[in-house]
Amino acid sequence: MCAMVGHWHFRGYGIWAVEEKATGQFIGRIGLHYPETWPGFELGWTLARAAQGKGYATEAARRALEYAFVDLNRDHVISLINPENQASIRVAERIGEKGRRPNPIVGNGSSGLRNRSRHVARATG
Repeated sequence: MCAMVGHWHFRGYGIWAVEEKATGQFIGRIGLHYPETWPGFELGWTLARAAQGKGYATEAARRALEYAFVDLNRDHVISLINPENQASIRVAERIGEKGRRPNPIVGNGSSGLRNRSRHVARATG
């Protein structure tokens, strides 16, 4: 929790809580982070199992990606995803992320899906 709050304080961006509009229930988190040892500026998401498959991750990821490109003026965003997590890979692909590469940070075989430019995200939105 301290790392998330500190990221907002020192970097000006971070992870948002995701709430289901109809119920007000907390269903996960999504956001941007770039710790000092990270391989790139990352967009990541985690949703409760009951909230998966409803389009929430794709909707929130599109908005977060737009925020990264437009408001934060980023040209490149990565998402580090375990290659066995097919649902997250599909979300990443739906928002325009491409180009799997090995992830040097996580030793579990995660791969990075990367956006090449801000034009990719605008074209998919």
